[in-house]
Amino acid sequence: MTAVGTLFRNELLKTRKRLAFWVTLGLFTLIKGGETIDSVRREMEDADQVFSIPASWSDILATPTNMGPFFLALLTILLVAPEFQWRTARQNVIDGMSKERFYAGKVMVLAGLAALFFVLPLALAGAGVLVSPGDNGPDLLRSTDLSYMLGYLLCLLIFGSGALMLAVLVRSSGPALGVFFAYFLVEQFLGFFLSRFDSMRGVVRHFPRALEQTLADARFHYPELLAATNARRAQNGQPLLEFLDYGVVVALALVFVAAFLAIAFASMRKRDL
Repeated sequence: MTAVGTLFRNELLKTRKRLAFWVTLGLFTLIKGGETIDSVRREMEDADQVFSIPASWSDILATPTNMGPFFLALLTILLVAPEFQWRTARQNVIDGMSKERFYAGKVMVLAGLAALFFVLPLALAGAGVLVSPGDNGPDLLRSTDLSYMLGYLLCLLIFGSGALMLAVLVRSSGPALGVFFAYFLVEQFLGFFLSRFDSMRGVVRHFPRALEQTLADARFHYPELLAATNARRAQNGQPLLEFLDYGVVVALALVFVAAFLAIAFASMRKRDL
């Protein structure tokens, strides 16, 4: 087995033994599975309630996109931070593992969790569509659906990489979770304050949480939904809803992911375990 394969196997074994992994994953599955079952039930009882693809992709992806990144971040902190609290990180280095290899293992954990949280809701929705009486369209995936899926994946990576950074910097699950929750309040307060100034409103839209909210908004990916929303806003005399350019949002999201991972890597190399 290669070094990468051995490292992956070790991380997989450790993750499978953690109760936090099964509890968090089970809760996420329960929520999304229950939503899928309810969608199938409503379609069976009411012909006007459609649950099929590609028509229902925006609804299928809405819940995991808004909820999955949060669960992923919590689980990442709960899996990584205790390695420092329990001194297992230090023991691994004493036993001959380099800091770089230890960090690579944690990135593997993050990548595996992101893949799991991405695939699981799609699999649950797919199972629901198979038993649903509705007729599916010839095109199972449209470009807008792929855009929303990419947005979901980026949301997972933003939250996951940020959580990994906090776990490595703080090195204790309780305080790291506290900082994680505090950031939401700080960004919201700062965004509200800066939005009072016209020159700063554009800056607020580039914050990590603001980017994640944009990527999680179905109207950012589906022009018809945005058009319907703006039609209602125009009738009510409200300003039209506008988003940053798609390429800008994706590029900024990737920049934040890379920055979070780089900060965590730098901390891992320079600090004692």
